[in-house]
Amino acid sequence: MYIDGEAIMETYRAVLNGDQLTWIDRPPDLNAPTEVRVNVPERNERATVSHGPAMAAALERIAKTGGIAYVEDPVRWQRELREDRTLPSRNA
Repeated sequence: MYIDGEAIMETYRAVLNGDQLTWIDRPPDLNAPTEVRVNVPERNERATVSHGPAMAAALERIAKTGGIAYVEDPVRWQRELREDRTLPSRNA
């Protein structure tokens, strides 16, 4: 793709497994050999860890105790939680 004579790089997301790319989004139209450049983002180990089972267990424990039934007025409770407060790095 070119705009005003300048080449514009299109981005397609994929996962690299060994020497093969598996497309996450729609793949580019590759009817002919196409030059590609692969940029590997910094690896974030936390992003690959699933917290789903731990979250499910925590929600189950909350449900078994009756949830948050102790909150008599949920709207008032939420407003109180959202009240403005002084930030640690600011005076006033």
